Amino acid sequence: MVRVGKSRFPHKTSGKHFIIGVDYNKTINGHTLIAGTSGSGKTHTIKSFCQQLSLKNCTTVVFDVHNDIDINTTVTVELHETSEYGINPFIVSTNEKNGGVRRNIRKFIKLIENNSRALGDKQKAVMINLLGDLYAANGFYADSPDTWSLRGEVRGKPKKHPTIKDLLRFTANKYRKLAIGGGDKSYKALEQLNKKMQQLYRKGAKAEHEEELSALKTSALEHFSSYVENITSGYELDEFLKYDSKEVLKSTLDRITTLDDYGIFDGRDPVDLISLDGRGRGYRIKIKNLEDDAQKMFVELSLRQLFEKAKARGEVDTPDLFIFLDEADMFMCKEKEHIINIILKQGRKFGIALCLSSQSLSHFPDDVVGNTAVKIILAVAESNQESTARKLRIETKRIQHLKPQQTALVFLKHKGENTIAVEATTQDRPTSG
Repeated sequence: MVRVGKSRFPHKTSGKHFIIGVDYNKTINGHTLIAGTSGSGKTHTIKSFCQQLSLKNCTTVVFDVHNDIDINTTVTVELHETSEYGINPFIVSTNEKNGGVRRNIRKFIKLIENNSRALGDKQKAVMINLLGDLYAANGFYADSPDTWSLRGEVRGKPKKHPTIKDLLRFTANKYRKLAIGGGDKSYKALEQLNKKMQQLYRKGAKAEHEEELSALKTSALEHFSSYVENITSGYELDEFLKYDSKEVLKSTLDRITTLDDYGIFDGRDPVDLISLDGRGRGYRIKIKNLEDDAQKMFVELSLRQLFEKAKARGEVDTPDLFIFLDEADMFMCKEKEHIINIILKQGRKFGIALCLSSQSLSHFPDDVVGNTAVKIILAVAESNQESTARKLRIETKRIQHLKPQQTALVFLKHKGENTIAVEATTQDRPTSG
């Protein structure tokens, strides 16, 4: 049992205060919501849970948004622009049913749009083409599942997944070719010639401008001649049709440059350090020094990889991987395919418990609140008391008298039982070293 505190009121018969805690072997899932205003005891609650769960041989992973959850952990890493740690969004799953190149491209675009400014339609099309071509250049082909692994070589070197820096170089090269290459000049010359011909045709004055037309034709022929002479791969026309706008390609290049500048997409992957060996290891990932968009992208990608790691291990009976996400409201997303929503629905059978902390339950959708087995309500700001009470379907007065760092409402949903709601004092619970 993970201890929360003692009952605020004594038992009617024995007159004793009983221990209030969470037995994750009995709850319908391990997912936990912790709500309370600043200074109410959320950080203390997370520390206490991590300490107790580690003693029960559970793995705990804390995404520390404020770098203030100072717990004794097996591994602590810190993310920032120049950190040695990062995460690669272009690792391809070899699962034919839910993996592959195309799926990973869609996930990457969703990652951008979920956590920052959306791509325009033309930018999105260019990004899809860029990533498809980049994967192919590294030996990963969308229509060939047998190429999705790292087996084999590419151009005499061991095969590897592309990175964000590879995408940046690849896109910059495309842009340079389009800006100065023969294909673009040929098209512009032909376009100028056609426009002039149309103007003169409508006016019926073609004969009066033979000299100007001749100069335009000569220019177009020279550029096309140069273009043909410089054909080397046979794919030049396809390239031109894919990347026909310098402006769109440049704006896409700018977005990729911004992503690279976050500094989170290259380096040693912290998830690789996390072991699910049942030895009570704790991991703290400090992300305070990342920009908001970078924090959200990093957390989303890390959760994806943790989910895949747990799935690869197989199904388990009880939760043993507890992931703590402070200020969770900034990471929530309505998309049903967002990884937080996937873990909330499917994580139980793979032993994952998602523990989400925020200042108010109003930050969470109703289905998240309703389907979460454990809810710990600490002192809530007056402006959030009514909305919190509505979410829990209780009277507001039960929220109003909660005291910071002293009392809490604990809601437990056990298998085959109705929800239990008890009030606890929290001063005497275990604290982390």
